[in-house]
Amino acid sequence: MMYTPAEVQALTPVRESIEKRAPVPDLRDAFLCHAWDDRAGAAKELHDLLESLGVSVWFSEKDRRFSVSLLVLTFR
Repeated sequence: MMYTPAEVQALTPVRESIEKRAPVPDLRDAFLCHAWDDRAGAAKELHDLLESLGVSVWFSEKDRRFSVSLLVLTFR
């Protein structure tokens, strides 16, 4: 995905704010994007399978703190 210069300019302060709060990012091999209804079924099964194969996966059910907005996580 390519961002327009206006989008980059608008998102830069958000990115910089997030980077200041997390100087060392929590890097993973994969980000598991799933429908809310799949979080306890298919998505959880895929997460468990990937981790059993040694893949580090960001999975909302395991990694999202309840005090953190998903909007903030989007820009991380």
